Amino acid sequence: MRIAAELRFARNLSILFCVLVAWGSWCGRVSAANDVNIQASMNAVGEITAVDQTTGRVLISPNTLPVWTPAYLPVFESLPPTRSIVPHPDGFDIVFDFHNTGSVHRSLGTIQMPGIRMPNVIQSRDFYVEGKVTTLDNRGQNFFDGGLVYPGSMYSPVAILDDSQYTMGVSLNFPLTQYKHNTFVRIESPGGNALQNGRSWMVRYDLNPTYNVDPDQVLYSGPGELAPNARRVYTMSVRFLRNASDPRPQAWLQTLKPYRDFFRCLFGAVKYNRDARPVLGVPLAHPELAVPGNPRGFADPYFRPDVFGWGPRIAQLGWFNSLGWDRFTLWCPTGVYMNNPGNNFPYQFTSEWATMPQCVASQGVLAGFASPSRELGLWWGRAAQVMTTWDTPTSVRFDPANPSHIATANAELAGAVAVNATVIGLDTFSLLAGWKQHAWITSKRQSNPNIKFIVEPMPCDVVHNVAGAYIQATRLPSSSWFRVENPHFLADFLNPGHETWGQISDIDVPREFGVPEGTPLTAEQIRSLMARTAGWGYVPQIFGAVELPGPVSQWAASESWLNSVPAELQIAPVPQITNHPQDQRARVGGESTFEVQTTGLPGETFAWELDGVSLSDNGRIQGSTTPALLIASVVASDFGHYRARVVNTCGQVISDPAVLTPGCNGDFNFDLQLNPDDLADYIGSYFSGVFDSRADMNGDGEINPDDLADFIGAYFAGC
Repeated sequence: MRIAAELRFARNLSILFCVLVAWGSWCGRVSAANDVNIQASMNAVGEITAVDQTTGRVLISPNTLPVWTPAYLPVFESLPPTRSIVPHPDGFDIVFDFHNTGSVHRSLGTIQMPGIRMPNVIQSRDFYVEGKVTTLDNRGQNFFDGGLVYPGSMYSPVAILDDSQYTMGVSLNFPLTQYKHNTFVRIESPGGNALQNGRSWMVRYDLNPTYNVDPDQVLYSGPGELAPNARRVYTMSVRFLRNASDPRPQAWLQTLKPYRDFFRCLFGAVKYNRDARPVLGVPLAHPELAVPGNPRGFADPYFRPDVFGWGPRIAQLGWFNSLGWDRFTLWCPTGVYMNNPGNNFPYQFTSEWATMPQCVASQGVLAGFASPSRELGLWWGRAAQVMTTWDTPTSVRFDPANPSHIATANAELAGAVAVNATVIGLDTFSLLAGWKQHAWITSKRQSNPNIKFIVEPMPCDVVHNVAGAYIQATRLPSSSWFRVENPHFLADFLNPGHETWGQISDIDVPREFGVPEGTPLTAEQIRSLMARTAGWGYVPQIFGAVELPGPVSQWAASESWLNSVPAELQIAPVPQITNHPQDQRARVGGESTFEVQTTGLPGETFAWELDGVSLSDNGRIQGSTTPALLIASVVASDFGHYRARVVNTCGQVISDPAVLTPGCNGDFNFDLQLNPDDLADYIGSYFSGVFDSRADMNGDGEINPDDLADFIGAYFAGC
């Protein structure tokens, strides 16, 4: 029938679309298959062997080091986990199951991948900044340089090793917000007994370390230890890519797909609305201006809010708006400390207005500046260091579980809400543990849904999922390694749709413009840096207004993930239903269709249910495992509630139910009229000797007097 044919065509078209996406040829992109065939095994002591059967290359082999060792300087005795290996065509997973059956807490130790057989010089990726290429050279000697902490100085607990022939991706998959501990991550080349069979590389994960690596960061977490009767599971995923089989830029992200799927399954898409427009930072005070006559260091004598109120400053912002700017962030909105500059920028970013009568009297002017097209933001100085008195020499690390800290923070936020600020910058927020950042921001957004937080410095992936980020996009030549040089690859991969500000300084730039270091740049040079930063997907953020000719959209951050991530990896793993099946009416012997529409992700499977019971194809039912269900000949038992279950490796979603209700069974010839013709047609079909499913009124597969009685009953019952 025509409808059935159209449905089959639509299904075939959908399948073709998925195939095109899976092959990476959608939008003109073509990817070669990853032709590795990894055979991996683990011996009794926990040593790994991994060989690519395609080429015969030994990628990992034993060197006496197992995949787990006790912790260095543990607080409690380390608990050995059970270990199991799960093979995959392009690698393997090692599952570590820690089950504390004792009566005291236990430490977790170190998870590692030793025996990686790559040469002395390899390429890696720097995940302290934005994933730029870095070179590691062990020079044939023991190598223990570097190391980062997740969450803290590292975006994700992943590592990349590349020897030009193969790319190896290693990731540690665990729920940070539940396990609540830091992890020290390092690529190293150990010596000693590990030199068996020659020098090799190793990726190391120290779980809940007790030593300090990052300055001012407390690594150890009490809740991070394993309590009695508790159980935790960590999965170390190892994947390989033969570079010759997939030479595309950023193909290495394929090796981190297990972590991407784990992360997106656990946290989903970003929880805020991205605003790509550039941001103008407006510093209201500077420490060098803090003198007895101006103790708060407010800039520009005629714009001081403590003397003239907010009117002059708002007029200035209006002028900046005429230059093309419509997003503004006020830094040091209550001034700076004069006597204790080490605690700048002050924590009291709104509450101190109450001590300045002119600010209080003109607060309505500040509150009236924001509009649907014009954004007001405030920068919260040292947001993780509580200060309760002005110009204090002391601060206390913010504890989101401390009622007095919560009350203090809520009071500061209330001041921001009162002036219609919708963006709050969280200065030096990394002093708070990543899982605490995530919990606090999540709770504050629930009570203040119109506020977006921007975390500085660059947060980890979990925090970036609930808040925007702040990174310094330009650097002086002396620290050029830390400048932004490409899109933030992991952010694009894990949190597509993220908002990340890239700070552009007019002096902290390399000598690319041919001017001496420290020479302020021209407006045209600043605009060129803005365009470059926006092209990499960062929201340009500058201090000092320059005119933005043309529409503001041309200075907005690009959707960088559409180009930085290979096409087949630009997929949200969780199925999403875009159109639910609709209610239908049908007559016995008639036809009915139900259809569900999804985002069309490869790997989705469909299962239709009737009143909670799974359906399968038969002579009457077609498409029970496809997006479109066709009932070619309805019987009485088909009436009820239909729903589709859509499943992939990340999870499942169930459609809203659609009801199939009876039509008029007495209208045998389907002409939408009940008259003697229907009775005559039924009698003719009944006595024809040819099976007609429409005449099988009770759907038992036979035409007999029971069907005749049922039809006569339906006919005289009317429609």
